[in-house]
Amino acid sequence: MKKITENFKNLLFVFILLCFASNIFATDSKPSLRIVTSEKKIFTLITEDTKNTLLTIRIFDEQGINLFKEKVALDNNHSRSYDLSSLPKGTYEIEIEDNSSFRKYIVTSNSNDLKIKENSEEKIYKPIIKLEDNFVLFNMLNLNLGDVSLTINNDAGEEIHVEKIQNTQTIHKGYNLSNLPSGEYLIAVKTSNKVFSVEVNLK
Repeated sequence: MKKITENFKNLLFVFILLCFASNIFATDSKPSLRIVTSEKKIFTLITEDTKNTLLTIRIFDEQGINLFKEKVALDNNHSRSYDLSSLPKGTYEIEIEDNSSFRKYIVTSNSNDLKIKENSEEKIYKPIIKLEDNFVLFNMLNLNLGDVSLTINNDAGEEIHVEKIQNTQTIHKGYNLSNLPSGEYLIAVKTSNKVFSVEVNLK
């Protein structure tokens, strides 16, 4: 596994075509994000009309081990390709993170090609957590209606509050923390695939 990971970190950026996205996806709503595969085990990340956006690309194996991570700064139309030919046959997860969400794709590596599993794309929106005058505002899009839990812990790790939210697509919650002692608190939001944590300081 160590050898595979080391080889993968040295993967080749096969080509960068700045006009590729506009030619193929001109009819798509903008901005857009797509993955295109080829017969040579290459996947291409494509964005359109993106201005000053930072993406993080991660690739995981079937055991959830992170084989590759890269941050990519984007501006305007952009495409970037990655060669996965050094990976053995198997199933992999490609995760693309931007400032508001995660997109996940399941791909299979065969003898000669790389394929995206049909209907495997999943988008997970990040929660928005803000503290205003010791009042916590929590907003989140939960399009797949999965279970979401929110916990609040003090700096000693003690659980102050826990709430489970089910079958809710658009979550809007508020929590009054003004009766709690001043100090740092950790707010964690857990979905079926991700855990998001934010520290807040009560004065």
